[in-house]
Amino acid sequence: MATNHTPELARCEEKAIEFLWKYCGYKGVSVKTAKRMAFDGALSINRLLEIALERTGKLKHSNKKGEDFADGSDAKYATSRNKMHNSSAKYSAERNWADVGGLDNKRGTLRIYINFNDWNRGVHKPLMFKIPYKVWAPLVQSSGNLKFYFSSKDGELTKITQERFGKYQADTFQELAS
Repeated sequence: MATNHTPELARCEEKAIEFLWKYCGYKGVSVKTAKRMAFDGALSINRLLEIALERTGKLKHSNKKGEDFADGSDAKYATSRNKMHNSSAKYSAERNWADVGGLDNKRGTLRIYINFNDWNRGVHKPLMFKIPYKVWAPLVQSSGNLKFYFSSKDGELTKITQERFGKYQADTFQELAS
């Protein structure tokens, strides 16, 4: 397994491949092989997302700095993670969030695929967002990340995340690629 490629991250990437594979159209390579490559850290999910978006929509690849596609937009993959937060001896809470990073030189719409996983509850679901620059840019945190928070009770977007990004949520992969 590659450095910093944990077993939990590998399972998340396997789930992402299961979802994205049908949009890539690779012949001669099984999803089982691709999942094994992801488990070993030998496959870029970000690049797989870009390819799936290109092949599903009318997006054209771009080599310009700060954009993945000729329309100026960028594809971003993130996976959610659970973490227990202990602020005192009496208080602890489970948090679930996804960080979208690498935004320093981006100037267009973000096409975001979040692989939501709550292994404790056996829940996995893909979430997709198509967020214009003017919406996401002011919300980037000092860490350089855009944060998506999920409820620890039901795995849905928290109220603040829903208010920020809910209307930009794509219902289908085709919508994300359009």
